[in-house]
Amino acid sequence: MQENNNYYENPNVETPNNGPYPDDGKATASMICGIIGVIPCFWSLLGLVLGIVAVVLSSNYVKATGDRQNSKAKAGQICGIIAIIGSVVSIIATVVYTAGVISFTGL
Repeated sequence: MQENNNYYENPNVETPNNGPYPDDGKATASMICGIIGVIPCFWSLLGLVLGIVAVVLSSNYVKATGDRQNSKAKAGQICGIIAIIGSVVSIIATVVYTAGVISFTGL
């Protein structure tokens, strides 16, 4: 009788790294960057940068694995898009407000 040394190994499941769980480091990093990017998106450019990083990491993960159903990659991509949109809106509002103040005060 052959002993199975890996308790979690299932011969019927194929994973990208031939281990018990798929390597989803990019998806996890995408989710973290996306969530952290949403928080400061209305205050600084950090949200824009983290949003772009989240979307790129999520896209790279999906291209590398073909796994479009990974919830971490989806969360990272959605939060990254929200962070990018929020940052762009914030930048536009800041420029419009600054232009209004300059034109009103005559600086």
